[in-house]
Amino acid sequence: MSFLRPLSQCSAECSRTAVARGFSSALASRLVRPIGSPDPSVLEGDFALYPGLFDLGESRELLSGALWKLDRVDPIRKRRRRNVLTPSDRPGPLQDIFHGEYGFQEGHYDSVIHDYRETTISSLPPSTSHPNLPRLLNRAFALLPGSPQIDQEVLPPSTITHLLHLAPSGRILGHVDNLEASGSVIMGVCLGADRILRLSRKTGAGVEGWDVLLQNGTAYLQKCAADRDETLMAGIS
Repeated sequence: MSFLRPLSQCSAECSRTAVARGFSSALASRLVRPIGSPDPSVLEGDFALYPGLFDLGESRELLSGALWKLDRVDPIRKRRRRNVLTPSDRPGPLQDIFHGEYGFQEGHYDSVIHDYRETTISSLPPSTSHPNLPRLLNRAFALLPGSPQIDQEVLPPSTITHLLHLAPSGRILGHVDNLEASGSVIMGVCLGADRILRLSRKTGAGVEGWDVLLQNGTAYLQKCAADRDETLMAGIS
């Protein structure tokens, strides 16, 4: 099975907004910056970028649903749910959706993720408050091999979906995900502030790879090889 379907085989809605493997285009040159002298074929074979998959309004809906889920497993947010929370004063078109104090954890058990909140989800928030989430998430799921879809507000059983909220100081150190735990393809959707995704590999001369700008509403897919040494390390700052 191929890692990613050609855009011509995606739905019309995906094709309208998605850009894949266009690393020689003017758009991609602003989003992808090489580190050292990496082999372009490695990125083209193992990675796909979809800037602008979700517009600002759609990102707001997705972000609202994600925060709703995260707040229900955050002990600080659960204690303060009935209090008045003040909006964030950080600049940005979506920063007003962040309110008050969050229970960020300093470090993950494997020391890879720092200053973060995380939860795994299998179902969506109530449709009465977030009616568009299935349609928006299905747009992202359609990019995965087999195009799994949401059924009755239940996420596809063939996928594992994590919500990860990084603090302004939060980061993910370079690492290779476990194939058994994460599967052969990883998809990420960036919501809120821009982040830098670093894809790298150690060589005899040092480190080579790419820095990829993940703007709000951007999705990406990365293939994980059976041989961990053949998989690009991924980190987010």
